[in-house]
Amino acid sequence: PPDLSPTVSGTDPTCGGGYDCVYPTEASVTFNLYFSESVTGVTADDFSLTTTDGISGAFVTDVRGSIRNYKDYFVTVNTGAGDGKLWLNVIDNDSIQDISLNPLGGVGAGNGNYDTGAFYEIDRNPPAITRISRTDPTPTSAGIVHFTVTFSESMSARDVDANDFTLATTGNISGATVTEVDGTGNIYTVTVNTGTGDGTLRLDVSVSATITDSVGFPLAGLPYSSGETYSIERNAPAVISILRADA
Repeated sequence: PPDLSPTVSGTDPTCGGGYDCVYPTEASVTFNLYFSESVTGVTADDFSLTTTDGISGAFVTDVRGSIRNYKDYFVTVNTGAGDGKLWLNVIDNDSIQDISLNPLGGVGAGNGNYDTGAFYEIDRNPPAITRISRTDPTPTSAGIVHFTVTFSESMSARDVDANDFTLATTGNISGATVTEVDGTGNIYTVTVNTGTGDGTLRLDVSVSATITDSVGFPLAGLPYSSGETYSIERNAPAVISILRADA
């Protein structure tokens, strides 16, 4: 059979594509690099990095072959500064060769390039609540009111639910409950049944909230109790009496 030139089979984060990565992201991360066969000549200048969003200053710091074989390599990357996505690319300059001295991708620079691997999600800053604001007018006698909850970044919608919120009331309000949570990205609408009685009503986020961002980074700054307040007034004022001021 012909002696085929080696190729790149894939690259991915050592933490499994981001789902079990440690956050906040550490200063250095490692990619797995897979070749179709054992190769030598793999050095830091055989790689480039693609970044998105605010990442800057990332660079390759170390390249190690597997002790079991030289099909698998571990490439360590300094993540620089900022958050976003980080890809490891292979640059073919014919320095990577198999045992028969066949160069990566065959003779000729560039024909063994690889830039379609899995990315690392770099996230150094935990998400936070930016604001909880009233959606409806106040004062109100309505049985239902809405709050808009704004986060500092996109959140995992499956993690934002009624159990994450509590209600702070004054006066004689009782029976108020969170009935629905709806939204995507970094903005959610929370629907609240105002119960009975008069007073003030505020939506808070409890310290036990399980809200996370898209990579599973937990919400910081809890408990949150700095949101806007509704004034609940169900009973219109009435004249109780009119008395003479003079004898």
